[in-house]
Amino acid sequence: NFLLKSIEEPPENVVFILTSSAPDKLLLTVRSRTVRVDIPPTQRKLIAQYLNGAELADIAAAYSMGSPHKAKALLTDEAFFSARQDAIKAAELLMTYKRPSVFKIGELAAKHEPVLFLETLFCVFRDALVLLINKDAEYLYNPDKTALLKSIGSVVTPAGLYKISEKISNTIDA
Repeated sequence: NFLLKSIEEPPENVVFILTSSAPDKLLLTVRSRTVRVDIPPTQRKLIAQYLNGAELADIAAAYSMGSPHKAKALLTDEAFFSARQDAIKAAELLMTYKRPSVFKIGELAAKHEPVLFLETLFCVFRDALVLLINKDAEYLYNPDKTALLKSIGSVVTPAGLYKISEKISNTIDA
């Protein structure tokens, strides 16, 4: 109530700067008294430059969703890169065998926090779909894995990739 009152009747020469990743969830009374300024995400190339060409800078920049701070944190996040590596192995197993070992895929997944593993697995199949439709590696989370992504796209239809991505996404949400 104090914040709302202050926004409704701010003291002279006072400006409030509010930030939100979900501005539509702000109270209508707050939104009606603000000027919305959308700040676009930082381009991947700029983030990779910011990371001074670190070995995994392109991947961290891709997964950062335009946030230099998140990219810098990802660069040193061993759990993230380990989950990503195992998600890629799981995708390879799914694509290279007619009857992939569910046990082996389960072993890969069990080594990681479930949501992190599923998010990285989602990105692999999402990338295969993007590459299949768009043929442009600029928008991939895993730009270093285009050969695998192309092979996935040669085995699974766009509709199948969408269904796989949707199932993983629904599992993450659950």
